[in-house]
Amino acid sequence: MSLMMLIALALSVSGVAAALTSYARAPVTDQFTGWNLAFMGGISLTALGGLGIMLSAMTS
Repeated sequence: MSLMMLIALALSVSGVAAALTSYARAPVTDQFTGWNLAFMGGISLTALGGLGIMLSAMTS
């Protein structure tokens, strides 16, 4: 496995961990809070890692 693939996999795993942690521990409110930012950041990291994995798989 190449270094780029490992970095993309680490991004994806850390994004899933951030999204699941923030989703599980967030209080239920109607306001936009830091938990929402953490959840969206986790989703974004997961997507970025997934794109990196696909790019690495397609170009190798």
